[in-house]
Amino acid sequence: MNFRTRHLFFGFSGFFILSFLAWNSPYIHTDAAFMLSIFDAFFVSLIFPLEGALVGKVLLLLVGNTVGWLWNFAASTLEGIVVDSFGTRLNLVFTMANPFVNLIWIVPFWSVSLTLLVRSRRLGKSIDDR
Repeated sequence: MNFRTRHLFFGFSGFFILSFLAWNSPYIHTDAAFMLSIFDAFFVSLIFPLEGALVGKVLLLLVGNTVGWLWNFAASTLEGIVVDSFGTRLNLVFTMANPFVNLIWIVPFWSVSLTLLVRSRRLGKSIDDR
C-alpha cells in the first residue's frame, strides 16, 4: 500500500470507530452524533489523503470531534433554556438551524487544520533541508 492509501484506510477505520462510539454513546445527542459523523467523513476523505504526518491528522480529527461535541453540547443547552423559557414553538427553528449553526465551528476548524498541515509540512522540509 502506498502512503495515501494507508492514511485513507486508517482514517476511514477511525471514522467508523468514532461514528459507532458517537451513535451509541448516552452522552451524545442524536443530532450531534449525525453532525460529528458528517464532519468525520468529510475530514477523513479530504484531509487524510494529503501529505503530512498521520499522527497529526489523527490528533486533528480527535480535537475536531471534541470541539464538535462541546459545540453541540452548548447549542443543546442553549436550545433547552430557550425552549423552557418560550415554549416548544421554537423547536422547529432550532431543528432547521442546527446544520447552519454547526457550520460556524466546522469551517474555521477546517481552515485551521489545513493551515496546521501546511505548516507542519513546511517545518518538516526546512528541518530536512539542514
